Amino acid sequence: MASPKIAVIGAGISGLSAAQTISRADLSVSVFEKARGPGGRMSSRRERECTIDLGVPCFSARSTEFKRTVERWLSAGIISHWPLSPKRLKNRQIHDYDMQHLRFAGNPRMSAITRYMSQGLNVTTQAHVSAIEYANDQVYLEFENGQRAGPFDHVILALPPKQAFALLPESEQDLKALCSKTAFHPCWNVHAVLNEFPELDWDALYIESGPIGFAEYQSAKPGRENSPAIRLIARPEWSRTHLEKTPDAIAATLWRTFLDRYPDSLPGAIRLKAHRWRYAEPLVERRSPEHHPPSSRHLSVCGDWCLGNNVEAAWLSGRTCARNVLTRLLSN
Repeated sequence: MASPKIAVIGAGISGLSAAQTISRADLSVSVFEKARGPGGRMSSRRERECTIDLGVPCFSARSTEFKRTVERWLSAGIISHWPLSPKRLKNRQIHDYDMQHLRFAGNPRMSAITRYMSQGLNVTTQAHVSAIEYANDQVYLEFENGQRAGPFDHVILALPPKQAFALLPESEQDLKALCSKTAFHPCWNVHAVLNEFPELDWDALYIESGPIGFAEYQSAKPGRENSPAIRLIARPEWSRTHLEKTPDAIAATLWRTFLDRYPDSLPGAIRLKAHRWRYAEPLVERRSPEHHPPSSRHLSVCGDWCLGNNVEAAWLSGRTCARNVLTRLLSN
């Protein structure tokens, strides 16, 4: 009997975690990603002389399994401890900030983690899946460019629930119901490339009130020493209210707001850009892997939204989903 073939749609943390788990079981796995490279909400951008993180600024590790993985990433040099000098901004004054958990950031960018995870995997980028079809008890993927991939014995959708819902066939009513009831916060973030390096006593700034919840100094992050840029992350409620505003308007508004509330003068911004995440933070309670959504015969879903709302939840979801799929396929 031929070994099962599995496809993963999405090359973020969750999809790559699933693909790694399947690959280590010596089964064929193909990953399809619509963007130019792996990353998902860990993606970054090169802005001339600066490296700019676009999504998750940092993450923590609490479960034993994920802590082991983080230790391997530290040893490989693709992450470092960060932030090291977090502060809190309240009423135009900067105060000390005590983080409850140690956090990490990718080195030299957040997407270094997903690029590292993708090594040795069969990842096809710029592959936008437009439909999933069944034929002869197997699964085929249709792409926007008219091409087709398959057959596969199982497909894992490592996507935000709204995108997964759109791809799921009508026969998959249980999975579609799960996706339809999961909501996400959106998020606007803005980066300002400065005309000189500012003198700051913080690398991360937790902001007490207003439209901005968090600021980070890119040059203080590992591997980004030549990046004189500050990134602002808007609060979910404000992002939702202003979701359809133009990026230029968002960038100008948030940077002006930050300057008004910051107690000291900062160098001028030579470039302002905004990035919108429609699906930034799932509105779900944290769950243990034992409560991961079940698979159907041919399809599964995974992502942070299946177990929580952070990087660790995404990694655990991909790993758990893949293990469940392997158990189903290898027991038949």
